[in-house]
Formats: sequence, structure tokens, C-alpha cells
Amino acid sequence: MRLAIVVLGVVLAVVGAGLLLAPVSPRPDQTVREGLSIAFSVQGFSLTGSIPVAVSWASTLNATITVYGLACSTTCTSNNVQGQFASQTGKSGSFLLDQPIGGTVLIYEVTKVGQLGNVTVKTATALPTEGSILVIVGIVVLTVGMVLRPKKQAMA
Repeated sequence: MRLAIVVLGVVLAVVGAGLLLAPVSPRPDQTVREGLSIAFSVQGFSLTGSIPVAVSWASTLNATITVYGLACSTTCTSNNVQGQFASQTGKSGSFLLDQPIGGTVLIYEVTKVGQLGNVTVKTATALPTEGSILVIVGIVVLTVGMVLRPKKQAMA
């Protein structure tokens, strides 16, 4: 019984850490038009203080495009660059941003001169609240399993 409780605690903590740190929850696709941007915020509680956001993008008209991604601790705009920054040029790509709790993510694109193009952006986020809860519950269950006394054998 004691071993089962310890194993359960470890499993809960590991699953919680995975949900906390890995972008597993997809968000709806969004289209960014040339010279414009999209901004969004992922809500939740996180033990790490930030929420991982995976961003993948592809040019809709096969144009060479530069995509910028910002993860800011507050509201961010293209004129107010703060926080984590990513930039890629090509026809498709992907990058990872860590959005601070209470912050925002901004994605914008610029096409090369003489080309038209929009970008389809797919994002996935971690589940920080659920992951944090599972990590805490896993640690509590593990601790309980470690301090339980083994059953005494009955004398025959």
C-alpha cells in the first residue's frame, strides 16, 4: 500500500510537470495580414511564473515573410518591445515563447517589398493551472506515502 501511494505521488507530479511546461493545448488558428498583428494572453496560474506558448506559422501565398513574436510582461505593441523576442524569415517556421503570468503575446509579420502575403498562425499553450495543481497534489501524496508506516505482520 505504501509503495502504491509513493508511485501515485510520483506519477501525479510528473504528469503535472508535463502539463505545466509543455505546450499541449491547441488554440484556434489565426490569420495575420501583412503589416498587422495579433495579440493574445494565456490566463492561468503557474509555479514557474510563465506559460510556454508554441507558435507555428506558414505563408498563405507562398511569399517570403518575416514573422516576429514577442512575449511581454504587460501589454506589448510593435512600438513597445519588451520581454522575450523571436524572429524568423521564410515561408514557414515555428518558435517557442514564454509568456509571463499576466502578460501578452504579440505576433506580427512583414512581407518583402513587392510581395503580398498573409500568415496563418497556429498556437498551443501549456496548461499551467492544471499542471501546478497536479505537481502540488503529487508532492503531497508522495510525502504521505513516504511517512506512512509499513503494516505490521501479524504473529502466527
